[in-house]
Amino acid sequence: MKIRAAVLNAIGNKGPYAQTKPLTIEEVELKPPGYGEVLIQIGAAGLCHSDLSVINGDRPRPMPMALGHEAAGIVEELGPGVTDLKKGDKVVLVFVPSCGHCAPCAEGRPALCEPGAAANTAGTLLNGDRRIFRGDGSIVNHHLGCSAFATHAVVSRNSVVKVHPDLPLDQAALFGCAVLTGMGAVVNTAGVKPGQTVADFIPGGGYFTRIFSKAVGPKGKVIAITNPPPANAPNPPPILALAADPQYGNIKVVSTGIGSFVLPEQVDVLWTSQNYHDLFARQRGLDITKIDKMLYDAVKPGGVFIVLDHAAAPGTPIDPDDKLHRIDPATVRKQVESAGFKFEGESTLLRNPADDHTKTVFDPSIRGHTDQFIYKFRKPK
Repeated sequence: MKIRAAVLNAIGNKGPYAQTKPLTIEEVELKPPGYGEVLIQIGAAGLCHSDLSVINGDRPRPMPMALGHEAAGIVEELGPGVTDLKKGDKVVLVFVPSCGHCAPCAEGRPALCEPGAAANTAGTLLNGDRRIFRGDGSIVNHHLGCSAFATHAVVSRNSVVKVHPDLPLDQAALFGCAVLTGMGAVVNTAGVKPGQTVADFIPGGGYFTRIFSKAVGPKGKVIAITNPPPANAPNPPPILALAADPQYGNIKVVSTGIGSFVLPEQVDVLWTSQNYHDLFARQRGLDITKIDKMLYDAVKPGGVFIVLDHAAAPGTPIDPDDKLHRIDPATVRKQVESAGFKFEGESTLLRNPADDHTKTVFDPSIRGHTDQFIYKFRKPK
């Protein structure tokens, strides 16, 4: 069948991509699903850092390649051997197909599937085949077994997960990567478990607060630490609206101020995301040493403190004017350790070596894919 797809023909493209236009929308031929494969009509797809990493060359892949992996759609056709799906099912695409037989799969770690990783690197489906061709018969490689920037995709049955029919496709697509990696950062890096108490320090609109709420479950608690809302605010801050939502009944907001908060209890996990650099800003007038002591006291002995923030270049001094909204990871480590926490490790999940650390994090050319670090500290028992 003829489909339209966003095809990348060469890696190493320079931005801004709105001007250089590294992707071309092409009409290509999509072969029908083979054994163990499924034809999906794509309903929604999101642009992810992994797509950009192929475009700029940080993650080399064979060219040409139809990009896109964070997506959801509707099953249109089943290949031979697929018996547990039916036409019309809503599905989310999975960017690492799992064979179910290799050592990582057998150990319950399907995200590390060895054949899946090999297929993704080679630009094929899980079985090593390709289903996308140009009019002259030349191949177009698959991106992470999905190639979802298209009207349709043929994927391995192992690359889709059926979801509830009432879930909107634009929301379902986020579960293909954004929610998955966000939840992975929370559950795996922070070690959040059901029944725990978690504090989200300066939660903003509550993105991670929502994840914590679901991760700890009805027997757990989430405490959002924020400043009091302005007296003349026309509407309540998003975090207060979130806490009032019955779906998130385990969230409590402490809005006495980030420089003078008192928690009702010590917490198992303390988290702050993209905010630690702001604590040094002159205009806030905060005592960082005092705040670190308060954060230390808020955590149970043996508990964890996670700092996620935008990285500045190594050796960059603190900028009291906070022009770039970045901070040297070494500064964070020194400051947090001085409060009594012990450094336990770093997650490189959000690291981006293509970020040269010279631009403000709000610059359109880097916004949304800055170099970020996730540091894990533990309070001694």
